[in-house]
Amino acid sequence: MDRVIAPSQYIKDVAVMNGIPGDIIEVVPHFTGKNLKNEWVEPEENTILFVGRTDPLKGISEFIEALSFLNDQTWKAYIIGTGEGMSEYEKTAEEFGIKDRIYFLRGLDYSDLDRYYQKASIVVFPSMSPESFGLVGIEAMSFGRPVVAFDVGGPREWLVDGETGFLVKRGDIQGLSQRIVQLIDNDSLTKKMGLEGMKRINESYRKENHFKKLLTVYEEVIQRRS
Repeated sequence: MDRVIAPSQYIKDVAVMNGIPGDIIEVVPHFTGKNLKNEWVEPEENTILFVGRTDPLKGISEFIEALSFLNDQTWKAYIIGTGEGMSEYEKTAEEFGIKDRIYFLRGLDYSDLDRYYQKASIVVFPSMSPESFGLVGIEAMSFGRPVVAFDVGGPREWLVDGETGFLVKRGDIQGLSQRIVQLIDNDSLTKKMGLEGMKRINESYRKENHFKKLLTVYEEVIQRRS
C-alpha cells in the first residue's frame, strides 16, 4: 500500500499498533455539510440532546443516569436514536424518575436533525467505546452548540476541552453531569463555547478542507508512481 487514509489520529495510532507503518498513514478528518449558512439560532432554554445509535456502547444509559443528577435544574432532553432497544432506555429513565423530562424520538430523517440541533443548548456525546471520529460532535458544533463528551477515541481531536465544550473521563457519570450543569447554569459560557465551536468547524471541518487533503494524498501517490 502506498497510503492508508485514517479519519483521526486515534485510528492512525491503532493502525500502527496493528502493524501498519505510520509513515504511510495520512489523517484526513471527516467533514460536515450542516449549517453551511452559519446561522446561530437561539436555543430552547436548558435543552440537552443526544443523537446516535441505540447500541449500549453509545452511552445512552450513562447519559440518562447523568441526567438523573440534574433534578435541581429546569431542563428537558431529546434522545434521538436509530436501532432497537429504545423502550429499554425509556424504562431506565422511568426508574430514575425522569421519564417525563426526556423525549425519545425514533426514525427521524437525517435532514430532520437540523431543527433538534437548533433546539438544543447542549449536545452530549457519551460514547463508552472509542470512536473512530464522532461525526455527531462536529454536526452539533456547526450549529454553535457546545459538546460534552467522554474522552474516548476521536472526540479529543475536534473538541477542544474548555473552549468548544468539555471532555470527561470515560464512564465518569458524575463528571458528565457536573459539566452539563456548568453549561446549564451559565448561558454566556454556553454561547461562547458554541460560537467558538462553529468557528472551528468552518476553519477545519468543511468539505473543501477534506477534499483538498484527500486529493493531495492521491496526487502524491500518482506522481511518485509515474
